[in-house]
Amino acid sequence: SVVLAATLAAWPLIPSTARKARKLAARRSPDATRRLSTAPKARKLAARLASWQCEARDCGYTGGVTAEPADFAARASAYWTKERTAKITGGRAYPILPGPDALLLRALGLLNRDASMSADAVRKYGQVNHMITLLEPSFTALAAAFPTVRVLDAGCGSSSLTYLLAWCFAHRWHHPAEILGVDGNAKVIEKCRARVQGTGLERMLRFETAELGTFDWAAAHARHFDRTEGAKARGPAEPRRDASDKGAPAEDRPSPRPNAVVALHACDTATDEALALAIAERADFIAAAPCCQAELARKWSELAGAHALPSLEAYVGDR
Repeated sequence: SVVLAATLAAWPLIPSTARKARKLAARRSPDATRRLSTAPKARKLAARLASWQCEARDCGYTGGVTAEPADFAARASAYWTKERTAKITGGRAYPILPGPDALLLRALGLLNRDASMSADAVRKYGQVNHMITLLEPSFTALAAAFPTVRVLDAGCGSSSLTYLLAWCFAHRWHHPAEILGVDGNAKVIEKCRARVQGTGLERMLRFETAELGTFDWAAAHARHFDRTEGAKARGPAEPRRDASDKGAPAEDRPSPRPNAVVALHACDTATDEALALAIAERADFIAAAPCCQAELARKWSELAGAHALPSLEAYVGDR
């Protein structure tokens, strides 16, 4: 009953759930809404639901926010005192901090609306900082070597890594970059595009729906990034090559090569395709962490039935 009353109190936030709850309350008792809405526990739960309104209204998907109140950065700065920050960092010198980088962490779904951080988010926050600590030396080296660093996130998924890199180039490394996230799921890509709107990263960060096995970096780069000034400096571009000419040296192609290709947890064979693409395009830096190997698992399953020896599972199970 407490949950029901809280849901009714949060009517403007969760319309569909509230309507169902209201009908249920009416069937059980005509005055259920009046009686339950006065319960103190119900009012507290309703207030908690109100604090979650970004998940019900603002967010089109888990872990993403397209807009924040103008005072969110100030709210986070006030909330994250030295003591609170030290508690979640354990005294370590993290590159991403909840006070200065509040908008980034909010967009990644790690900060609540009141700027606090849940226990589960603290664990993920540590992972984000660990990843940036690992990648930062390579990306700062690329920034020192190239006037604009071009990055391909192969199998970008919900774009957490893509967004994180764009934020670091803009606010931490202060260096121009062209970052393209690619994924085969069109719906995911639409959400990625919505996520970046209003962040100030629109010119740096773009997304495209494509399968990695047939992805054409040169064509995609030309579509998403304005290279007019660079083309004037280089002179007339060479004739475009067709898709069968992907094996040509990268320096002979009309579009600059990607300086970095990242593929973190690209599903099934997407990691293999990302590595093949990075090698073919002669990327300067590759960061890959394989995810599930569904194809390999299927092959193992097929072999298990045909193999003359007992499976490892059966072998271990007998001991």
